[in-house]
Amino acid sequence: MDSNLFKIRPATPEDALGVAQVNIWTWQSSMIGIVDSEFLASLNAESRVEAKRKVILNPEIDAFVVEEISSGKVVAQADLGPSREKNLPYEGELYSIYVLKELQGQGIGTALFQKCVERLRERFKDFFVSAISGNENAAAFYKSQKGQLIGHDHVDLGKHRYRTDTFGWTF
Repeated sequence: MDSNLFKIRPATPEDALGVAQVNIWTWQSSMIGIVDSEFLASLNAESRVEAKRKVILNPEIDAFVVEEISSGKVVAQADLGPSREKNLPYEGELYSIYVLKELQGQGIGTALFQKCVERLRERFKDFFVSAISGNENAAAFYKSQKGQLIGHDHVDLGKHRYRTDTFGWTF
């Protein structure tokens, strides 16, 4: 990641729309052929702003954005906190990490992931992240970051149920 062009910083409530946009636009561009197209078309960033603001304000959650310095635009986002899965023996969870598709492959995701790992290491002894099965880019990224495939689960999105792959790290 070129630090002259982008900076990683904690998310603020004012970033909620940008965070929602990155989240939705990344899903809509990266999940084609993996998730039902009707569900993807139904996603709307504006309807997610308040939920994202609540995540950013939640003291249990650390939320980060990558900002394009010249424009102030949010181009990537991530959030993490305590595990929400009581069936897994992991303390921490990387809830989400998204980079706009047109900026993927430039080291932004890796830099953001490393920032999240630093924070996770401060707070927990281990962590996990889940991704929808079939998202080969996500799986390859997590494996490149030394994540171990530890299991599978499922998530319901719209009218369909999708298998998820869960990757884990121990410090």
